[in-house]
Amino acid sequence: MTDTIRVRNPRSGEYDYEIPVTTGEEIAGIAAALREAQPAWRDGGVDARIDVLQRWKAELTDSADTIIAALSADTGRKTLSQGELFGLIGMIERWSADAPGLMETGERPSALLPDVALRQQLDPYPLLGVISPWNFPLLLSFIDAVPALLAGCAAIIKPSEVTPRFAAAVGETIARVPELHYVLRFISGDGRSGASLIDKVDIVAFTGSVATGKKVAAAAATAFIPVFLELGGKDPAVVLPGSD
Repeated sequence: MTDTIRVRNPRSGEYDYEIPVTTGEEIAGIAAALREAQPAWRDGGVDARIDVLQRWKAELTDSADTIIAALSADTGRKTLSQGELFGLIGMIERWSADAPGLMETGERPSALLPDVALRQQLDPYPLLGVISPWNFPLLLSFIDAVPALLAGCAAIIKPSEVTPRFAAAVGETIARVPELHYVLRFISGDGRSGASLIDKVDIVAFTGSVATGKKVAAAAATAFIPVFLELGGKDPAVVLPGSD
């Protein structure tokens, strides 16, 4: 029997949604499929990857109402949900514009040794793992994944189990762009799925609490892979005496 997690609606307080916990075995299968597809994605070139992401951007735009409704149910806020979706669309546009210049390679003479040529070679990590938080669930799921995809990586994203509804709506847009579907997948679950993800990927991006970030860093060190951490706990609030 598949283990599931009940999800609470922040407006009503009711548990009105449910997600499966993706097992380590299932994650391993997804990772293997993404790894198999990644070399063709990498070798197709940056212009081809930009074209795919531009087509996905059009799908996101066409599905805006559905995605915003799912995000609003996740977070209890509509205006910020609209901002998240159109922020993602803008992110795709900006990275697509910047990627060709960032991906340029070639030879140049050494400033110190004129007879020596320096050559830059860009090799993407085959598979990125993203563990994203609940506060901006859509935008922070893709803030690392979009540039990684344009660089030639494949990616697995595990959103927070507190705000998972948007993933199904966004996943439908990804499925309508087959080239992207082969290299980008969502998994669902809680910390168990996140922990299982780390040793199946080549690089990890985590946004969340300091306590969990320490666990992610330790697991990545054990797997001997790079990890990027954006951790909370550094934003003070001041309540003045005249507050209501």
